[in-house]
Amino acid sequence: TDGERWRLGTIPSAQIFHTHAMVASDRGLIAATSAWRAGLQLSLDRGRSWRQVYDHPTPERRVTRIVRLAALGDLTFGYVIGNGQMRLLLLDGTSVTEVPGWPADQAIVGLSAFAGDVYGIVQGPEGAAVWRTDGKVSERVAPPRANWAVDDLAAGNDGLWAVAASGDGGAVWHSLDGVTWEVRYRLKGGRPYELAV
Repeated sequence: TDGERWRLGTIPSAQIFHTHAMVASDRGLIAATSAWRAGLQLSLDRGRSWRQVYDHPTPERRVTRIVRLAALGDLTFGYVIGNGQMRLLLLDGTSVTEVPGWPADQAIVGLSAFAGDVYGIVQGPEGAAVWRTDGKVSERVAPPRANWAVDDLAAGNDGLWAVAASGDGGAVWHSLDGVTWEVRYRLKGGRPYELAV
């Protein structure tokens, strides 16, 4: 859509039950899809045609999903779950690898590109921490915060934004650098789950 005209599209490049996420990168439009196995589909013409660029290795009678995507230039990062594992993957155009140094088997509750890195909120045993990577090096930039019930992360021109459950509603958090966070808004009357900036 351009906001006024709408067109229904399909992704016929693989067996697909679900499209979990979609992101625009310098390489094209990337869709995270799944039937039994997680996959990545690429469109170079704004969704008119598609080709499969990744099919995640998945044992018989198991299921995998790529449920979050972030793009950094022509790199695409995807959070894959399944087979008792949780990993951050990197598609560089020719291959898909695990992101070095990123914490394995910890839930990623938000993923967004900002200021030359991809940031993620990682839920570990001690609470939610903020991590970042450029695809080569990963580092924790904010320590675990206990009871920080973050559900989503988004980037704007003025920093990173996170939405989290809080009391009888929610809170919108802001950070200029991913390190220091403060509550900017309080939300009442329901729990927020997603955020767009």
